[in-house]
Amino acid sequence: MGFLIDTRIWIDVESGNLAPADVAAITGKEPVYLSPVTIAELKFNAEMAASSDIRQKRSAAIYRLKRKLVL
Repeated sequence: MGFLIDTRIWIDVESGNLAPADVAAITGKEPVYLSPVTIAELKFNAEMAASSDIRQKRSAAIYRLKRKLVL
């Protein structure tokens, strides 16, 4: 079946508040999906970052997430 992972989860993983292994423990071998809305929210958040270092870090995270399946 698979799991649709919410924006907040990805933010917690990227900020270090949640380990990728924690997500994997729940999802197991099932596919993990992103929604176009999640990608848009993350892109908006990256573009609104105060410093260029934070924008760059967030943009890199979005690039990694885009390898996931999108519904």
